[in-house]
Amino acid sequence: MGIVTRYKGPSADSTFSTLDAAKVEQQKPVRDVLNRPVMQLNRLADSYGRAPRDRRGGIAHCISRLLDQMAQKKFLTGTTTKEDYYYRDWLMVAITTSMLALDDVDLDGAISAATRQWLSETLRASDAFYESQPVDNHLYWHGLSMMLGGVLLQDRARVRLGESILDRGIKGIGADGHLQAELARGKRALHYHLFAAIPLAAMAEIAGSPAQTPALRRLVDTTLADMSRPDGGEIGRKSGDQLPSDAIRGLRVVANFVPESGVSHDYFVKTLPEEAKGFFFLGGDVQRFGRVVSKARSIWTAMP
Repeated sequence: MGIVTRYKGPSADSTFSTLDAAKVEQQKPVRDVLNRPVMQLNRLADSYGRAPRDRRGGIAHCISRLLDQMAQKKFLTGTTTKEDYYYRDWLMVAITTSMLALDDVDLDGAISAATRQWLSETLRASDAFYESQPVDNHLYWHGLSMMLGGVLLQDRARVRLGESILDRGIKGIGADGHLQAELARGKRALHYHLFAAIPLAAMAEIAGSPAQTPALRRLVDTTLADMSRPDGGEIGRKSGDQLPSDAIRGLRVVANFVPESGVSHDYFVKTLPEEAKGFFFLGGDVQRFGRVVSKARSIWTAMP
């Protein structure tokens, strides 16, 4: 695939939180090639959602054809770097979200046998890699990819893998609401706390348990409260001056774990109308992603 880190290495920044302008420029064409068909899929899902019911069938057919083309080209295969694995999971979340958004379509009929095989093989291809990876935001996005993919393909083992990753993530939330792996990211620590909270919250909505809610509330409360403070609050004191988070676009995903009052609630209410609507890795439309999460939970609870 060709994805490599765009951040400076430990000799320049031990937290890997400083972007290298040259690497950013070098990676742009590589990422553009991978992003293009997924962005097209996201746009088709947008069109499907806006279209009258009598026109949705044609759009769903276009989506099926695009997926068939991706399957024929073995899209997202050929991973050689750890960043390839990370990026593949982000794109798989977007792909499966756009498919699950097709409300008036028989998903079994919309996915050809070849596409189903490609999706299944692509989901399984990361298993061995993640067995040796640390528990951090990358693992959580992998878990969300497995969970959504498992629901889409009616693959219980994939959803169960997502559940196990969710459980590991919940256990890593400290009494203070912090994630140790994300605190290590220096000036990007606040960003990575929110970037980690998004897949954890989504997985909890799909297949979580009430026992996991208090820890998620601590994580969301701490993260949003610290984001509301110019100095980064407690995370800022532990990890240094903080940069703004571009994950703010996914703020809606953590809504059900925002406390009913307090600093973090006030920040959430104030920020939500101002945040950008689209989040590429969540299939484009964040509100549509929320509906997909609810649908995924219904499908999962009904699966034999």
